[in-house]
Amino acid sequence: MAFAADWAAVTGRASELIAGGTPAERLLYVQLFLGVTVLASLMMAVEVAERRRAERAERRAEAELIRTELAAANAADLERRRIAQETHDIVGHALNVMLLQAGAARRVLDDDVDRSRQLLESLESVGRHAFTDLDVALGLADDTPEGVANLGLSSVPDLVDVMRRAGMSVDLVVDGDEARTPSTLVDWSAYRIIQEALTNVTKHASGAHTTVEVRHEPDAVVISVGDDGAGLRGRGASPGSGRGLIGMRERVAVLGGDIEIGPNGGAGFRVRARLPVAKKP
Repeated sequence: MAFAADWAAVTGRASELIAGGTPAERLLYVQLFLGVTVLASLMMAVEVAERRRAERAERRAEAELIRTELAAANAADLERRRIAQETHDIVGHALNVMLLQAGAARRVLDDDVDRSRQLLESLESVGRHAFTDLDVALGLADDTPEGVANLGLSSVPDLVDVMRRAGMSVDLVVDGDEARTPSTLVDWSAYRIIQEALTNVTKHASGAHTTVEVRHEPDAVVISVGDDGAGLRGRGASPGSGRGLIGMRERVAVLGGDIEIGPNGGAGFRVRARLPVAKKP
């Protein structure tokens, strides 16, 4: 339309489009028409460009969301595989012990009834614990990862000492009856959660003072790792977005426990988990 108006003005046909008025007024009308037309075209171009930018931003956001969901799913799947590996080791060890005890009980059955009874009772206890741990692994993946460290709560003091020698300020508080040993899978899982939480502190707040608490309750083990936020370098927008934290949540969920991940009062950060001694059906 702008080119048509320009052509009309150049060829002297503007008077045929705009009736009445002096030549100067007609020229002003044509210029005004051209200005409005160009302005409308610019507005339309800006609108199209904005829509295209919005569409590209939406596609990028969708792609990032998909990548985040895939990363979370992969982290959860990896933790399930680790749990499956640990359960395999626990049950395999328990079966070996049961076979040894059954053989010993058979050999002394006629000569030492009391010893046979003790062996059979121990065999029964080991079998019950193995079935408890096996129940946790139902439905988990069959594939197993490499390098699974079978360490439990008894190794937490050694872990804290290693962190201290590395320059980290860590306090360890243990409360309750330590002699009351939880199931092996709970024991290993508690250690792994503490280890991951301490690793996160070294990554994001290496100068912070950290407190590790382990409390043995009648029906659960409660662990907590909290720092005061000193030397904080930032953890991201969401405290539960890291792969390690996703693994913690997955592990605690499989064990039938509860976990809290978030601020520790002020600028600090805390991970607190409650792991039942025996997983409820």
